[in-house]
Amino acid sequence: MTLSWTLLTPQQQQALSALRAGRSGVDNELVEQLRNLGLAEIGRSGVSVSLLGETILPATVH
Repeated sequence: MTLSWTLLTPQQQQALSALRAGRSGVDNELVEQLRNLGLAEIGRSGVSVSLLGETILPATVH
């Protein structure tokens, strides 16, 4: 399966957008879902959008 923005649930889209914007407080379950899809990662500074996650964000979110 190829991941695309339209295959994510609205909640996953909002969570990924929030992570991209640097907002904290994203639901842990959604973070785990995004991590399992390879769209988010945990680093030293917390949760962030992965390289794969960056590629599926639509241009209007950037």
